[in-house]
Amino acid sequence: MKFIFSVIIFFIFLNSSHAVDYYYYEGKRIDLKEMDDKLVVVLNQYASSLSFAEAELQKTAGFGSDVKRAIDNIYIVNFASDANLSRLKSAELNLSSRKDIVKLVLHPYHGTRSSITLACADEFIVKLNNVSDKSKLDYLNEKNGVKILGTVGDERGYYLKTNNGISKTALDLCDEYLSAGIFEYCEPNIIYPGGTTLCFTPNDTRFGGQWNLYNTGQTVKSSSSSNGDVSSFMGLAGSDMGVTKAWDYTLGSSSVEVAIFDTGIDSTHPDFAGNILTGYDAVIDAYGVPKDSISFGHGTNCAGLIGAVTNNSLGIAGIAGGCRIRSYKVFTSTGSTTTIIQSRAFDTAR
Repeated sequence: MKFIFSVIIFFIFLNSSHAVDYYYYEGKRIDLKEMDDKLVVVLNQYASSLSFAEAELQKTAGFGSDVKRAIDNIYIVNFASDANLSRLKSAELNLSSRKDIVKLVLHPYHGTRSSITLACADEFIVKLNNVSDKSKLDYLNEKNGVKILGTVGDERGYYLKTNNGISKTALDLCDEYLSAGIFEYCEPNIIYPGGTTLCFTPNDTRFGGQWNLYNTGQTVKSSSSSNGDVSSFMGLAGSDMGVTKAWDYTLGSSSVEVAIFDTGIDSTHPDFAGNILTGYDAVIDAYGVPKDSISFGHGTNCAGLIGAVTNNSLGIAGIAGGCRIRSYKVFTSTGSTTTIIQSRAFDTAR
């Protein structure tokens, strides 16, 4: 009987410790669905060396788990596809017991498509209705163990984070702060780890035949073979965007700036000579030309398609190679990004 009671308490603890799985965006409730093959671990900051904390996380999570740093003090623990629920629950309980290094253990959520993972950890963003309510915000922060990391937008917006040892999640606190009635909005600083928002390939069944959008040299089946046409064909010369005709009018103007919100840019690439302007690294909040931190150069590739110098006997021709490029870095070296990083970038670009 004692064993059964303990098991019941165990499951009640795990299922109710973080009961808020929603937030409000522009007045609409956004319900989130938990993922059951991953955990989000939020470390206490400065509790120990990073290498020690990571080793302890891996050891505590157990065999068959893969611990990856998402951003700052937040880690994603992935489990093998054959891991059962009890294995996940056991790891969750073990990690939660490590109060010396762990602040929070929670589940990530499904994004708008199956490949996207999102996490709501220990940071959130609020905007006061009135500047005069700042003292009320300070009171809520003191009460809940929350500190201000910076401002967002104007003097009414604040970027907040819980202190070490605080067990409330960003979703818990958004719900509590919003109920105070002094905020225009309270939203989690959503984390998108590991490049899950990069390199989107749609799942439409006939996308493979859209050679004009993604041409891999594939054979395209004809939709009208019953009328005597060939059953399949390769790409045809001239079946493209027609940019050579546009280039008769302009190659782009140096007075036009194109903002690239991506992983940064390789400013030393010779095909960008003279085309790159000072940009902004929203990951570390610093002005300059942000270095592309992704090994396959996602931001550099995107910038090249748009603004590589045209007609210079080198590399590729950018669609608007006469325009200037300003890079805004919104992804870390692991391809992760957050709401606050994106907000910084767009606020700066404005």
